[in-house]
Amino acid sequence: QAMAARPGDAGLRAHAATAWAAAERLDEAVARQSEAVALAPMDAAHGFTLGSLLQQSGDAAGAAEAFEAVLALDAGHAEAACNLAVLRPWRGEAVLTAALAAGVTGDRRAAVLANLGGLRLREGRHADAVAAYRQALQDLPTSPRALGHLAQALKRQGDLDGADALLSRLIELEPALLTARSDRLLLRAYAQRRAEQAAALRAEACDFGRAAAARAVDRPVRAPGALRVGLVSADLRGHPVGRLAEAWLPALARRCELFVYASHAAGDAVTPRLQAVAPRWQQVGDWDDALLAQRIAADGIDVLGDLNGHTGGHRLGAFARRPAPRQLSWL
Repeated sequence: QAMAARPGDAGLRAHAATAWAAAERLDEAVARQSEAVALAPMDAAHGFTLGSLLQQSGDAAGAAEAFEAVLALDAGHAEAACNLAVLRPWRGEAVLTAALAAGVTGDRRAAVLANLGGLRLREGRHADAVAAYRQALQDLPTSPRALGHLAQALKRQGDLDGADALLSRLIELEPALLTARSDRLLLRAYAQRRAEQAAALRAEACDFGRAAAARAVDRPVRAPGALRVGLVSADLRGHPVGRLAEAWLPALARRCELFVYASHAAGDAVTPRLQAVAPRWQQVGDWDDALLAQRIAADGIDVLGDLNGHTGGHRLGAFARRPAPRQLSWL
């Protein structure tokens, strides 16, 4: 009714887009936000919202075009630069450095530097990545993101002691941050040189267990039947775990009721081949640990296997909730 009364008001269409998005009607939200942009083409905020809605709806190309338009209006729009760097990595260096040159400050500057470091790290430019992360840390000395990312970059360079020191600092600042504890534990496992260091590693693993402790989920009783095996992994893709799984996953699927909980964000050419032999496949990358544990318990899993350990993307927080009567770590 308001839009009918004031057909030239871009703000009303933006409000309508917000309402449609909250109602999970993304097509309607995109349509209304597109109208807002058409009515106020020089308003970068409307353009950024349109890009975000397009990205949320799965239209990566449309989202990238919207963010490009925003940056044409305002090169210092940090959020648009960061999002475009993800969607179009080949444009990342240019748009992120332009945002820095435009004088972006505070948390937004740190976010731009962190994204710039990540881009360089993925390209194998470790020293340049370290430089970007160090700048971010100078701006925000207690930023968990900057500390964690710089630690990863130093580890890639082979500076394990430097990475260990940063992760230790991060754990002091954020004791409940399980990813930092896992990163340090994995780093120290690789750095172990003598057998007597094993006791300290085991103690640190026990500390992780205490930090991850959570109330066990209720496991419903199910009727007797075939053994149900669940596998939780972030690596059932073009990764050593995924490539090895092509050999044993079909055999396992023939011997039990197999459930797979895949926590990686996106698959690749290997993933569909694995899915073909394990049809009870659930993407859980955007689920929290509590929800994942509840789903595993509801599926009546008898034996639950963790294929990650302390590597990236693990779901040990779900295992801490004991969703299955037998749990193991493998591979």
